[in-house]
Amino acid sequence: MSRASPFSLRLASRLAPVSPGEGRALFAASACLFALMASSAALRPLRDALALSGDEQQLPWMIAGTLGATALVHPVFAALVARLPRSAFVPLVAHASAAALCAFWVALRFAPEGPARLAAARAFFVWAGVFNLFAPSVFWGLMADVFRSDQALRLFGVIGVGGTLGAALGSLVAASLVARVGPAWVLLASALLLEGALVLSRALLLERPPEDAPCLPAAPAPSVWEGARRVIVSPYLLGICAYLLLFTVTSTLLYLEQAHLVAGALEGTAARAALFARVDLAINLLTVLGQCPVTSRVLGALGVA
Repeated sequence: MSRASPFSLRLASRLAPVSPGEGRALFAASACLFALMASSAALRPLRDALALSGDEQQLPWMIAGTLGATALVHPVFAALVARLPRSAFVPLVAHASAAALCAFWVALRFAPEGPARLAAARAFFVWAGVFNLFAPSVFWGLMADVFRSDQALRLFGVIGVGGTLGAALGSLVAASLVARVGPAWVLLASALLLEGALVLSRALLLERPPEDAPCLPAAPAPSVWEGARRVIVSPYLLGICAYLLLFTVTSTLLYLEQAHLVAGALEGTAARAALFARVDLAINLLTVLGQCPVTSRVLGALGVA
């Protein structure tokens, strides 16, 4: 079971208004997101570098493949969410993802140069894109089960800081391993961090605030089609979808331009992965400077809308 130190609890109380009985749950949630985002962030530089290992002009098709894979995985993901309790679903996702990372390590470590290595790199690009979409949704779904709405307004900003710090660590891990032992070993480090996030998620369920925190839902969740119907009839949810669409289109255009610049400036997967890792590290450190003192208090004062 996770145990927070008195110092960490006092620090959390300074960053956000923490009520009695919430400190350990806040610490466990932040640590869980820290490990999860470290795992995800360690993969990102390797994914982006491997995407440039073949023909750069194929990158838009790889992004389209990620979209197609996401569309195929989503109904299965939604069905598992509807049928399995969190205590079974979260370990299933974590163990399956860690196993996939180990399989990609074998493929990228031992596949001969040529079409086999290139196919493994492209498959990993698609898999990592799907993983980076669904893994955070599993975590925040768990948070929605553990914390009430009023607690979320006060505490989610601080929990998010844990994720940003974890992303910074993941970037450091990627840059260090790429320079010392090679890019493929980042995959094993990411798998270990993911298993650590699973251990912390179990501790979080044990430490959730006791006073009147909701129990995990016993009734099955709505089907994916019911979810789509609710989005279509809700202007609020449609607005969120439109926001995400515009954000993703803009981000993709910038991503493609970044890939073009890096491909022209550097040769080799290791050098490109190291550069991407350093850029990610700078971004995460700048983010946390604003996230620590601002996010939770703004959410608490103004609300999510």
